[in-house]
Amino acid sequence: MKRQIKFRSIRKRVLGISVLFAAVVTVLTATYGYFSYQKILDSSLRQTTEYSLKLLFETLQHDLDAALSLADFCAVDHSVGAYLNAANREEESSTFLANQAWEQLKKEFTGNSHSVYFNRVIVSDNHNHYIQFSPYNVYQNISCAERIKSQIWFEKLYDGNMGFRTGFVPDPITPFEPDNLVLPVVRPIYAAYRREITGWCYLAISPNLFLNRLKNYSLSPDSRLYMILGDTTYSWNQDTRRLEESGETTDFSDRAAVVCSSGTRGWSLIQTISREARSKQTWVYMSTFIVVVGIVGLLGAVMSLYLHYSINVPLKSLQKKLKSVAAGDFSRTPEIEWNNELGEIGSGINAMGDDISRLIQSRLTDQEKKYELEYEILQNQVNPHFLYNTLNSIIWMATAQGAKGILDMAESLSWLLKSISKKSSPQHTIREELELLDHYFLIQKYRYGGGLAMTCRVEDEAVYSCMILRFLFQIIVENAIFHGIEPSGSRGIIDIRIGYCHDRRDISITVIDNGVGMTQEEIEKVLESTPDSSDLFRKIGIHNIRKRIYYAYGPDYGISIQSVPGEFTTVLVTIPCIRKEETDHV
Repeated sequence: MKRQIKFRSIRKRVLGISVLFAAVVTVLTATYGYFSYQKILDSSLRQTTEYSLKLLFETLQHDLDAALSLADFCAVDHSVGAYLNAANREEESSTFLANQAWEQLKKEFTGNSHSVYFNRVIVSDNHNHYIQFSPYNVYQNISCAERIKSQIWFEKLYDGNMGFRTGFVPDPITPFEPDNLVLPVVRPIYAAYRREITGWCYLAISPNLFLNRLKNYSLSPDSRLYMILGDTTYSWNQDTRRLEESGETTDFSDRAAVVCSSGTRGWSLIQTISREARSKQTWVYMSTFIVVVGIVGLLGAVMSLYLHYSINVPLKSLQKKLKSVAAGDFSRTPEIEWNNELGEIGSGINAMGDDISRLIQSRLTDQEKKYELEYEILQNQVNPHFLYNTLNSIIWMATAQGAKGILDMAESLSWLLKSISKKSSPQHTIREELELLDHYFLIQKYRYGGGLAMTCRVEDEAVYSCMILRFLFQIIVENAIFHGIEPSGSRGIIDIRIGYCHDRRDISITVIDNGVGMTQEEIEKVLESTPDSSDLFRKIGIHNIRKRIYYAYGPDYGISIQSVPGEFTTVLVTIPCIRKEETDHV
């Protein structure tokens, strides 16, 4: 009794695997998309914050550069330098020079585009003699130079190389006034033609230079903006619209923040990235993800129903047809050739049944053809041997009658036919090829009498053992006789030269005749076309010789022709140097 094998439904397995695969792909895609989106979102928020902060930083930097140009003026102005030199020497002209310097200082002060942010500017010599200009009250009873030099930040700024080394400090000239914070700038002043400090200048910059810009800067509620001046960090308070000294650390390397820093000026702006904006965008993504998962689940259910009705019935019909083919019914069933991929399988099953039927019917015919081919091959093997045996009889009769010419020609032809019948290898040695050429040329020499001569020079004895395609020399010499020497009507000479080339890696064969020659057009025709001839040996032709060399040795070897019409034709053949011992070893 035949055992019943219970099969599991492939359709159910495919459906289950498809659903599982879709779920896994959805989860992996969503996970990858979430982290990729978070990365892109972080990058976008960082770029937006960086762009806004950089714009604010460059604006403030421009304002500071414009303000500091007044300090630069004091350091290089000629009238200021002349005053300081005279004051240091306590010359009588110092008062006059002080007035000149003050006028220049006033002119530069009021002409500066940011003078509204200057509290005062003071220029002093090394002995506390000074001049000052200020749009506010000037206190004559206060030694401003001594008071400024007594501040703890003076030496730090004096040696600070043009950078900010401190933050906002109370104005030492008006310590009793409210809101008197200033950003102090101190620069040493050098003599014009020697490296000697003749004095210093002091510039008091109002915090409003920064505040007016910061008030117009848009900042998210949960984002913080910091400004570092020297060794002091300030935090921007959006509620009070003021800069407040911050006790937080100035190391923001482990926080999501953007930094813009001026290495030469010694100040920086730092803004933390808004987490609120990131959270909002994340919620939008998660909502979209939930909607997409729901849509994918709904599409999966619809796909399951579609697969149930579009695959199950066709598969059962295909199973039924395969069972009938296995039982020997090869007839066509058009009902399984639907207009889809399963229909292609059904068409393939019908085609397979037709092919099996035709194969069975044609097997006997193929067997009969095989017997006919075997008989034809045996008969073709008999023909060369029959001609060879007949030539042996002619040789015997020519020897008996003393006909030397007939004897020589018959022997040469016998050798040629014997070589043709040996088809075990397409190549033999150059020595064997030259022997066949001698037999062939002997026949042609008797045909043309004394009007034909051939010479052969071999460069090295070792060349004789190199391999060459069979009948290659014969074809080239035959073309030289029939197409070159015979049309000329004069005595023909064929010169063959064989030697090494390319550092003894290749063999060069040159065949020269003194025939009628060829034009370039005729040369191209000979190389590319097959001659129309019924002669036994002329069926191959120069073109086919060229193809034989290509197939045997590759594109690096071949045949070329050079000729001058009415003078000569030279055929050059290049083949690799392969010795007989190498082929025997292989």
